[in-house]
Amino acid sequence: MTLGGCRQDGAAGDRGGSGSSGGFDDAAGSSASESGDPTGSEEPSLPGTDDCRPPTARLWALSPLQIERSVAAVLPGQIPHALEQALTPYVSSGVVYDDDPRLLNASPQFMAELVHQLGVAVDDALAADPSGIVGCLPAPEAGDLADVDDACVHQIATDWAATVYRRSLGASESEALEDFYAEQRAATGPEQALRLLLRRILAAPPALYRSAQGDSTFDDEGFVVLTAAELADIVSYTLTDSPPDETLRAVAADDSLRDPAVLREHVERLLGSPPSDVVEGTTGDPREIVGLMRMFEEWLDIDEIRFQSGKERTLRWLANEPLMFLVHVLYEDAGDLKTVLAADYTAWSNTLSDFYEREEKLEGGTIAPTLHDRRGVLMQGGFLTAHGGTTARGLFIRERLLCQSIVAPDDVDMNLPGLEQQLEQEEGVDLPPREVRERHLEDPACSSCHRQIDPLGFPLDGFGEDGRVRTELGGFPIDTQGEIVGTTASDGVVQGPTELVEVLADSPDVRACFVRQVYAFAHGRPVQQSDACYLESLEQRFEDTGGDIRDLMVTIMTDDSMRLRTPALVGAGDGDDDDGE
Repeated sequence: MTLGGCRQDGAAGDRGGSGSSGGFDDAAGSSASESGDPTGSEEPSLPGTDDCRPPTARLWALSPLQIERSVAAVLPGQIPHALEQALTPYVSSGVVYDDDPRLLNASPQFMAELVHQLGVAVDDALAADPSGIVGCLPAPEAGDLADVDDACVHQIATDWAATVYRRSLGASESEALEDFYAEQRAATGPEQALRLLLRRILAAPPALYRSAQGDSTFDDEGFVVLTAAELADIVSYTLTDSPPDETLRAVAADDSLRDPAVLREHVERLLGSPPSDVVEGTTGDPREIVGLMRMFEEWLDIDEIRFQSGKERTLRWLANEPLMFLVHVLYEDAGDLKTVLAADYTAWSNTLSDFYEREEKLEGGTIAPTLHDRRGVLMQGGFLTAHGGTTARGLFIRERLLCQSIVAPDDVDMNLPGLEQQLEQEEGVDLPPREVRERHLEDPACSSCHRQIDPLGFPLDGFGEDGRVRTELGGFPIDTQGEIVGTTASDGVVQGPTELVEVLADSPDVRACFVRQVYAFAHGRPVQQSDACYLESLEQRFEDTGGDIRDLMVTIMTDDSMRLRTPALVGAGDGDDDDGE
């Protein structure tokens, strides 16, 4: 829908815009390849319907954190949180939840740095303890790498490579690796050949990507069933950002993970315990923001705090607060979306006590009531600091809580301070900021967007851009009356932030949007029209469970949209490969 040059669209996602993942991306995922038509029909046709079809086959790129953890699993102790730091500056994607391999980690600089870092990791591991990599290699001071025999090389090219690739290798793959070692040994000697073999395995595509291709197994409707190894990868990297653990590898190896009941058991197992440390600076290691916690960090854009001005320690604890709070909500309280949005408590620390001007100092992680009637994540200092200002906060609510995309026209004058100065010069008096904004909205090109955004942000104007309470702005009292519009059941005037978050917490539109946010995160792509039937079912279950967030993630990870893939058809053409699938 076009409104005066501003697009507000609850049914069409915007891939390259603000990162909203709420609507449908109709163009995505429609590509086909020459893989044959398993249905055997002469005319190309797809099983399912346009609004009820699992995604097509794809490759998912591992993130820097996932690469680091994968390498650490096969080179123990050699990657002390350095690989992610080295690779992250070269990541080119800024699209929320997106795992498109052409956007994520696709730059030549990224690959060059990755190959360099993997070489360093291999050299360090061999210098520390070769036997820690593969048992057949000599322990420190117990032998020479030049003495490695063919049986050990074979073990590396089969068993160790299978661990790195997270699946068994075909005979031709292992033979190619052994042939590579033989060629390098003839050219450079046995020790250097071993180093190059280990680096080659670590840098191979099966090590750096996770596949969702399936094999020759189809369900009754003609959809491709993913392999057990692929399911293990999807579950583990989505929920832990790490390669499958030993237990998950075992049920992948015997193929039982394809059983939906077994799959659900292991998803529940991995979601059953809270993350070990989401607080930065308490253990000396970077905080572990994985799975659901990473989804929340991306959803709330908490990482934006690092771009704000202020004391480094205060900003760090403002980023910690929502994560500590969410761990408590998910694992010690009701675990529902309403509590996330409207709880009257938060997680405290000494630094946060100072920030919120609490007389009693509380240790890090203490759960206690809020001050100043703050409720839920939208009134926490971290969110307010990451989204400073009326428009930024209103835009978040419109896009991330209501799943309605707002795209500003290219020719809009965004200079609100300049307009304020101009109007005050014309009037000869200082004007309340709210009046300046209202006059700004008289411009039709501006009002089409800002009438959808600013009334959602006005109730949070009682908090400054630094997240602290304020009662006046520019010498004028703060007006926190706002209005919710464009929803199915939650429209109306709201008097201040508390009423705003209470209405949003009870809104069916917000619950439906949150389902889409989690679904987009789990699938690593925008929502598509073909997801409609899955989303309808998920939304109903979310309602039935009272908004249980962990149950929602379990259900998404085990439903047919995750287990199955739509086959590509001969004669379907190249298609639109916009989503990398």
